[in-house]
Amino acid sequence: MSTLTLGVAIPCYKGHIDILKHALDSIDKQTRKPDKVVVSCSSSESSDIPASYFQYSFPVSIFTSSEKRNVAQNRNFASSKLDTDIVSFIDADDIMHPQRLEAIEQGFLHHDIQIFLHFYETNMKREFITYHEFPVELHKMYVCPWRSVQHTNYRRASIIHNSQCSVRRGVFDRIHFQEGPEFVGREDTWFVGDVLLTYPGKNAYCPLRLSRYLPSRTFEELMTENQIKEQERLDISNGVQETIAVTYL
Repeated sequence: MSTLTLGVAIPCYKGHIDILKHALDSIDKQTRKPDKVVVSCSSSESSDIPASYFQYSFPVSIFTSSEKRNVAQNRNFASSKLDTDIVSFIDADDIMHPQRLEAIEQGFLHHDIQIFLHFYETNMKREFITYHEFPVELHKMYVCPWRSVQHTNYRRASIIHNSQCSVRRGVFDRIHFQEGPEFVGREDTWFVGDVLLTYPGKNAYCPLRLSRYLPSRTFEELMTENQIKEQERLDISNGVQETIAVTYL
């Protein structure tokens, strides 16, 4: 039996309500179900949320607000509604590998860490594979002088997406996403950097593809075959196989 509770915080806004279903569907397929999922959806009304979004096998709360908020404000609000031991973030337009939460839980159970980061998938056609173990690389993440978050073994390479980090509850009690306009577009990098600097030697990186990162408007039905082939070409040229070639994302 698990000795940790695990919650998921999802920032959203009205324009992403439809594709939020993909994220929730992927959470419903987890080998380790979350104890609670909280969505903070700005620029929206409760009537905008389909009733089916509340019929999953895990507890989900969706808070709507007519107020326009940035992603940092939505992440902070969603996290404030979670009282779980671990808070894991994912965006409304991203998808979890079926074993993502299991891997995150194992990381925190077996290692003295405050933050867990992982590799991700961008190829729309590549199927997730089943993992039989969850390797981690301890204390390899660092913050470079220009505030990019990088890995000592994979410098200047895109192997993490900072918006998909997971932290212990105590971390979020001390550090929040910066909500100022000057941080828009890099609030997640800044947050991860703050955690790494506040808790040196307390980080873990998993080199498995534990999510599918979908940049805005890149769902499968919106991608052409040429775009898919180009992504595959870039994956190969960047050395992004199951080992990796970290990020400033």
